[in-house]
Amino acid sequence: MFPVFREEQRMQLRSLPTLEPVRLSQPAPTRFSHFLALIRPTFWLVPIWALLCGVLASGEIPSTLNSFLRIALAVLLVGPILGSAFQLLRSFFERDLDAINFPFKPLPTGTISLDRVVALAAFALIGGLFLAQLLGPVAFGLCAFAVLLNLILDAPPVQLRRNSWISPLACALTTVGLPWILGQSLFASLSVPSLVVPGIFAFGYIGIDLFFALPHIEHDRRVEIRSLVAVFGKEVGIGIASLLIDTALLGATILCLGSKSLVVSGFLLTTLILQIVLQVALFATLGKNEKKTDWHLPIASVLFGVAMMLAAAVSCLAPTIHL
Repeated sequence: MFPVFREEQRMQLRSLPTLEPVRLSQPAPTRFSHFLALIRPTFWLVPIWALLCGVLASGEIPSTLNSFLRIALAVLLVGPILGSAFQLLRSFFERDLDAINFPFKPLPTGTISLDRVVALAAFALIGGLFLAQLLGPVAFGLCAFAVLLNLILDAPPVQLRRNSWISPLACALTTVGLPWILGQSLFASLSVPSLVVPGIFAFGYIGIDLFFALPHIEHDRRVEIRSLVAVFGKEVGIGIASLLIDTALLGATILCLGSKSLVVSGFLLTTLILQIVLQVALFATLGKNEKKTDWHLPIASVLFGVAMMLAAAVSCLAPTIHL
């Protein structure tokens, strides 16, 4: 039986104070979290992956402590050290743009001082070049060239990232091409033919970089950054990015066929077909729901990374081909 309340009991219940819902306070951001927002560790993944592809392409199977130490030092170099330095440089030189588009970032909010950012970037750059010298003259030259490219990208007066839509080419070179060549140079001599595969995938990564830029079209246009997607628009940008990725994967597949690696060629062709399917699906969603396009980039990036490692494996198995 349900309880029956009299009128006096109902009045007493109504007179009871109402309880406000308990709101759990969000923990305040720590200084370490602000620092992570500046160095962006997720941006280390691609250079480290490209470095490991280069190590595999060299044909060296690490079997000694010295080999493992060289690889570990190179990973530390392209990721936490130079990778962090490049992100710090970008945050420093783009702080005026971030104040407009991303005012919540550490530099626009003043949570981390400019002097500290400059000191950290300088320390990382000098330390990175010192460690590169320990790996040999080739590694030092590659790292010095990467530092120069990033300064051209972000530092005035050039600021290629801000003033030209061809900046993805330099980004792809420092993100994929140079780390791959560095990994290969650790255990093998370099030659012009051996640079073909890292060149192909650096070319294809321009397309991945363009896909990364798609969510920032309006931000770029607001501050007059001449990125390719901002200049030509979203649909044309997606078409160019897809063409670059597909061309790179097709080139890698043809090279693998030339080395008679039919199984790997089949896997590479599969990644190409899956990329095309994803691109068609992406074009199909453009006019319907613009917010449901975030799924494409992670899948496309993973497929591209798998193709890189497959091509590196063929280079390892057939070193005389020099893919």
